[in-house]
Amino acid sequence: MNTHKHRCIVWILTTCCSLLLFISCKKTDGWLDIKRNKSDVLPTSLPDLQAIMDNDIYMNTNYPSLGLVSTDNLYIPDDRLGAVSTAGRNAYLWAKDIYGVGSVPEYTNPYQKIANANIVLERLNLITLTPANQQQWENIKGQALFIRSFCYYYLAQLFCKAYDSVTASADLGIPLRTISDPSVVLGRSTVAETYQRMIDDATSAAQLLPAIPQYSTRASKAAANALLAKLYLNMSAYGKALQHAEFCLAAKNDLLDYNGNLIEPGSTYRFPAYKNSGGNPEIIFYAQGYVVSEVNAGAGAGFADPQLYLMYDDDDRRKTIFFHQHANGLMEPVGRYSGTNRLFAGISTNEIYFIRMECNARLGNPTAALADLNKLLRLRFVTNTFTDITEPDADNLLQLVLNERRKELAFHALLRWEDLRRLNKDTRFALSLQRNSNGITYLLPPNDNRYLFPIPNDEIRLSGIQQNER
Repeated sequence: MNTHKHRCIVWILTTCCSLLLFISCKKTDGWLDIKRNKSDVLPTSLPDLQAIMDNDIYMNTNYPSLGLVSTDNLYIPDDRLGAVSTAGRNAYLWAKDIYGVGSVPEYTNPYQKIANANIVLERLNLITLTPANQQQWENIKGQALFIRSFCYYYLAQLFCKAYDSVTASADLGIPLRTISDPSVVLGRSTVAETYQRMIDDATSAAQLLPAIPQYSTRASKAAANALLAKLYLNMSAYGKALQHAEFCLAAKNDLLDYNGNLIEPGSTYRFPAYKNSGGNPEIIFYAQGYVVSEVNAGAGAGFADPQLYLMYDDDDRRKTIFFHQHANGLMEPVGRYSGTNRLFAGISTNEIYFIRMECNARLGNPTAALADLNKLLRLRFVTNTFTDITEPDADNLLQLVLNERRKELAFHALLRWEDLRRLNKDTRFALSLQRNSNGITYLLPPNDNRYLFPIPNDEIRLSGIQQNER
């Protein structure tokens, strides 16, 4: 590592540590311009700022993973439950409190990345925009705006109620930090304000970014439109979600053939690591979750729910690529688009195809929905074993698309958690979840307050913001 990059990384570490204490900090005018020692440097050039955005250890890893533990895709047997983390056990059993006195990476990790994005945006404004640097200047700004929106998206899925157009202006959102000064204490926004902030940032990013990035760890126009499609899907704005899914897939529409040589069924994680030559062509934006033993491949703690596994046909390659049989007979999820033991936490084309399918099915375009569904499934089944689906009934088609979405994206980021939250608003798809553990039955009804994660106790104590009821 060269000295310049090392100093930038030291500076990022300092910033992240400062953020964790931002509420307890005293007012320090010009805090950003204080060098802790002579070896620290401040980002003053476009290469400096790009180095911050390219530091994938901070910007592309450790995204929230624990929400998946609370879904019906995961099963933890009684003999393993006592060995998992306190937070993992509480999330799995839908306890009132999840973290106790422990750390809350679901909350702090995204805000660390938001802090870095805000610093990049502020320092960028100190660099004069010229015809010579315009492309790089706008690209960096777009990357920072995308990361800020993307991190707020994760926070919203855990710490805000599911979007409801009737109540969004009253429901509690999250603190929207758009400045780097850690001494500024912010209250909670509303859900409507939170979503508008995300939309504004992602929309601006889409206007600034290149269609396709140089590296999958960088944002792009395709990624920003994919994020907008996700946002509008969560808002039940299916026309807009469809529009942005189309924009994304116009720029990048690759699909992997699960019979092809990029997938290695005998390898640990099945899919190519993102830094390998070529990588996974479906990845639009690469990110991975933080280490959670309950969902990490190979940890032997969490397994695919048996009912989920039974949804896959024998000729469906996903059945052997996504899972392998553990010594205890249960199916362990191992196939990861991250190419590692961690959850894939980014955005991939298969997700955007499913957004387009769902929107077309809901908007009365069954031919288009079926075309996408059949196109994808042909590449998922053993060659020459798949027969194209024909489904004349609109409701049945929508249910089919949702079922296939669950199977395709079962261990992608928090997608099953997100889907449970948003689909609970529709009585046709609302689910009451049930677990039986150590002789006790646990229930999670639709729209229950436990679909909200608690704000960290330190945040409540220091800022005075309102806690989520759970």
